Amino acid sequence: MKIKLKRFLPIILATVAIIGLAVIAITNFGNLQRPGENKQNELPTGDYLTLEEIEKIEELVANLTEEEIAKLKEKAMNGVQDELTLRILLLLDDEIEIKLAKNLEVIAGMPIKGEKTLIGDASIKIFLGSNNNTMEDGILELAKGSTLHMKGLVLDGNGVCHAVVVPKDATLNYLSGTIQYASSYGIYNQGTLNIEGGTFKQCMAAAIGTNRGSTTLVSGGEFKDNYKNHIWTAAESTVEVVGGVFDHSYSHAIYNLGTYTMTGGTIKNSDRGDSCAVANFGKAYIDGGDNYIEISNCVTGLFSESDTMEVNMVYGHDMVKNFLRIKDGKGKVTNCKIENTGTYGVRVAGEVIVEKEDPTCCPDCGSKNIWQDEDVLDTWFSSALWPFSTLGYPEMTEDYKYFYPTDVLVTGYDIIFF
Repeated sequence: MKIKLKRFLPIILATVAIIGLAVIAITNFGNLQRPGENKQNELPTGDYLTLEEIEKIEELVANLTEEEIAKLKEKAMNGVQDELTLRILLLLDDEIEIKLAKNLEVIAGMPIKGEKTLIGDASIKIFLGSNNNTMEDGILELAKGSTLHMKGLVLDGNGVCHAVVVPKDATLNYLSGTIQYASSYGIYNQGTLNIEGGTFKQCMAAAIGTNRGSTTLVSGGEFKDNYKNHIWTAAESTVEVVGGVFDHSYSHAIYNLGTYTMTGGTIKNSDRGDSCAVANFGKAYIDGGDNYIEISNCVTGLFSESDTMEVNMVYGHDMVKNFLRIKDGKGKVTNCKIENTGTYGVRVAGEVIVEKEDPTCCPDCGSKNIWQDEDVLDTWFSSALWPFSTLGYPEMTEDYKYFYPTDVLVTGYDIIFF
């Protein structure tokens, strides 16, 4: 039987071409070229770098020329669209502002050196099948002494790792953006962390984990649906909250073992099990002052098992069980302007103490921070103020001498009806 080669020639040629391309790909696997030389320096295929390629990047950075670094910085300003360029820029010691212009999916965290500003509307997401990260790693990992400013990005831990790790002597200034789906903490802070805005949601352990010796300042942001806590603070750490909304956690919204100060913000909807708005086992100072602190719809508002918890000027309502629970008498309330809808006792907001003798403390909570309302004016006494307010008393003015004392009483029959 004769075989007509012409019929099979296209199939044979296509097969040879595919085999040839495969040989070329295998031969060049893992070889990284310097970005900035030509178009071949961009990643040719794939959504993310391989682990072998990532391991070679530090060596690549060490051998970059000044001209190549200048081209990379220009690309940083115009918009980075590939993982390789982003990783190289983050490893340079220079102060650089980097605009991320394309969503990236990566298999391992990105170390950061020097001072960097990372902006853009794009996202960085850990590949779900990655086994190159542990729960202690982060998508972004600052080096000691480094500083990172972030604005607008979405960091997606995908249940694999933290979003950002801040070690001792490093600083993260988080201005806006979204951190979500972290396996443990959205931001794991051992250095200095400043949060001015952004959204933190569905992190497994807490949106913010503050470990020993670190400082976290929260002046804004929305914390929502985090599975355990919104903020967790270890011993010897400091967290200060001056703003922000903490909405719906599956356990305590704030879990404090260190020093926690709150002078503003809203905590609401910690309504599962025995959840508290603030569970204090360290030192907690909650003082609304001239601001407004609201705690609402929680099983328990404030709980303390520590000797140090001070509460002042907080508005709370719709508690399932109680607003304030001090275990074994530990802690104190320093102001009575708290509304209690549960079973444990502090006074209702604005409630007046009426006593025959001047009270020295609140009869309910024992606070000595009480005062006489300065805006109350006795109607029957107000007429006696006339010489003080209109005639210059206590000075013996001509008007005072002429008009006072009086011999005329003008009143209304609705007041004096007899």
